[in-house]
Amino acid sequence: MSHLLTWHFDSLDQARNVQDDLRGLGLPIENYHLEPDRGQLRIIVAEPSLPGIVEILQRHGLTEVPN
Repeated sequence: MSHLLTWHFDSLDQARNVQDDLRGLGLPIENYHLEPDRGQLRIIVAEPSLPGIVEILQRHGLTEVPN
């Protein structure tokens, strides 16, 4: 099962650092989308990868946007 995560970032540098970590995990670029005008990063992630992805987002200081 897949989950759609929407997280808020404060700066583009913060979001780019998260993108680098997601790439490092091997998450395909098609699975995430940066929305700079809204300050949001949207990610589609499979259930087994969810805890690791959430840990990365929290480590970089992003905050979850309720769906």
